[in-house]
Amino acid sequence: MKIKKYQLIIITFLLFTKSFSQVIFKNTGSSKIFVAIGFYEKNTGWTTKGWFPIEPNEEQNLYTPKLFGSEKFYYCATIDKCDKGFFGNTSLYVNKQNAFTIENADNNLNYNNPLILKYNFIEAKINTLESNTIKIEPNNLTCYNKKQGKWKMGLDKEGNFAELKEDFRFYREISFVNDIPIGWCKDYYPDGTLKSEYKLLSFQPFKYDGKCSWYKKDGSLEREIEYKNGNALSETSSINNGEVITKKAQYEVVKLPIQYIYLNSTSNEYWKGGNSKSIIPVELPEGTIEWYYEYTSSRSKEMVQSNVQQFSVAKQLTSLIDKSGLLNASINMFSSPPGNDVCDVYLFENEYYNQFLNGTTFNHYPIGTRQNFKSGIVQIRNLPLKNPRIGIKNNDMTFGINVSIQIVAIVTKI
Repeated sequence: MKIKKYQLIIITFLLFTKSFSQVIFKNTGSSKIFVAIGFYEKNTGWTTKGWFPIEPNEEQNLYTPKLFGSEKFYYCATIDKCDKGFFGNTSLYVNKQNAFTIENADNNLNYNNPLILKYNFIEAKINTLESNTIKIEPNNLTCYNKKQGKWKMGLDKEGNFAELKEDFRFYREISFVNDIPIGWCKDYYPDGTLKSEYKLLSFQPFKYDGKCSWYKKDGSLEREIEYKNGNALSETSSINNGEVITKKAQYEVVKLPIQYIYLNSTSNEYWKGGNSKSIIPVELPEGTIEWYYEYTSSRSKEMVQSNVQQFSVAKQLTSLIDKSGLLNASINMFSSPPGNDVCDVYLFENEYYNQFLNGTTFNHYPIGTRQNFKSGIVQIRNLPLKNPRIGIKNNDMTFGINVSIQIVAIVTKI
């Protein structure tokens, strides 16, 4: 069959223009991105446009090249709430904050605008792209030194992170918000079969939470462990003959030594170099599932020593522990010791040590903090702490204060 001349022209035209269809951007990651594009046209020269927001799993058509235009196309992308992005080696001007279209983007003269800056763009030859789609995958992000979004990690046979692909024995998927793991975390065998599923209180240190399950390669359950504050409460395992074994934890109440502290008045600290603040390290025993601190304060040293005799958290906890392996304790069940004069007690991480002592702004845990109290009992449970500290502060301008404090931990072992 002969092809007529005009048909040949149409076929040639279609083949020629196929590679110049719209350029599509697809966000294959778990964080929102903002894309800027750059291209060269005969009449306007270099032009940049942006920022185009693209949500996770969304795609957008951002550019249609002219039929006889340049095949060269450039782009860059920033990531929502992140100091990272996708950049290349070609410098073009953008407005770093607002929506923009900039002509002569390789040599823009608007130097008086502090928002007009050069960003490094990535080059992409349009006719070499698969379906003219550019995929951007903002995963495994560390933004402002904190893990964010979805992470996929290769691990070796010991469960440590493997840098080389040949060392991978299984891989892990976790989602983060500000370094805190959220939702279900899952491990997979190399063929994609589920190996384990669990929730975490924290990633560093690695602390399991709730009911966590591990599976054999054939998909059958290997073991199931119930966790609280990173410690096992019960474990159910299946052995080769199909027998199921269940173990339950035993609880123990552990008292740490009582701390006696004297704090100067704030005026004494200011004029004479005294200390109106003090910090107590929290060294919890291994296996702690929850803990308490009990304190009393008074200007009188003798009164504090007398009040300490009425510390009773450890005794009350011991009587509340169900020997069958269940613990039912509420802060409302406890009788607080007496106190005479007020102070502030804060719970915070060690990274805020200096800020607390210097009197500058610091972050603390409200659930573990008591301000302007004479005495009290504070319960800490389901709080992922890395390196906790208790800070005690005397706000009185005139009088110093004596404070006694004791930490009591509930420890579990299977």
